[in-house]
Amino acid sequence: MTKTTTIINVTAEHIARGKRESCSECPVALAIAEVVREDIWIIVRSWVHLSWGYHQSIGHQSIGLPVDVVAWICDFDTRLNSPPMPPISFSINIRSDFLRASSKEPVR
Repeated sequence: MTKTTTIINVTAEHIARGKRESCSECPVALAIAEVVREDIWIIVRSWVHLSWGYHQSIGHQSIGLPVDVVAWICDFDTRLNSPPMPPISFSINIRSDFLRASSKEPVR
């Protein structure tokens, strides 16, 4: 199974729209949603779980997150907007068949 190193950019917009303590609507999940196909389910904790199909029957992938991203998520979940969270970027290896067509370009 081919994987593509993909840069995830969590922006100020993701942070503003993100929901605290939500594994599917946190800023990191919203940023990942921009690079994976619309039919992929996303769950974020200290790892990312991507799945496709009813009860993952077609395919799934679990990806460990960098330690600094896990700390960022914990800070987001407990911070009361003062000061606001800074944007963050990181790379993860995502199954190529889960990516949107525009995200399949190799990262240089």
